[in-house]
Amino acid sequence: MSVKRTTRRHDSEPRPSLDVGCRLLLCTCRALSPRYGAQAVLRSEVSGAVDVTRVPRRDLNVVTGIAEREERRVQPFHQALAPDVARLAPLRQSLSSWLEEADVADPPRGELVLATHEAATNAIQYGAPKRPFEVRGSVVDRVVTVAISNEGRWNEIRRENDDRGRGLALIEAIVTKVEIETDRSGTTVRLVQTF
Repeated sequence: MSVKRTTRRHDSEPRPSLDVGCRLLLCTCRALSPRYGAQAVLRSEVSGAVDVTRVPRRDLNVVTGIAEREERRVQPFHQALAPDVARLAPLRQSLSSWLEEADVADPPRGELVLATHEAATNAIQYGAPKRPFEVRGSVVDRVVTVAISNEGRWNEIRRENDDRGRGLALIEAIVTKVEIETDRSGTTVRLVQTF
């Protein structure tokens, strides 16, 4: 049996951004002139279609700045960790550094690190004993996805008077979207955050 649960905050639906349009422009520039790089093509007149002398310099700088950021792609994040709470602090530090490298501002960088910490704590507490859990992250079009996977099973039961079990509520409150998938091989909590 497979269980999938998705939660999405209504106040932060993803919207098309300038970055998406610039990415399309960047791909077009690369296709037109792969030898010189997108930034050089953006600053030149491409087949007479655009007269860049008539484009305000600040607008051109914004577009080329986005092109530069797109050209230095962020490598995916991956760590396989022993189920030990002592591993959580180094995980938070390395994830925060990776998010900073990906130009994720704070907020929401701190919130995503906290949500990952909560999900990793659950992976340690409820995962298969002595089996590592994995944390993977990616950034695509100003959307960060962090997946925490273990070989444990998801438990929907929540106790009314228990001081524990508030981590999921916290996670749902601070990230854009939460997906929980469980099957025979284990559980994956996927955190999605727009920035």
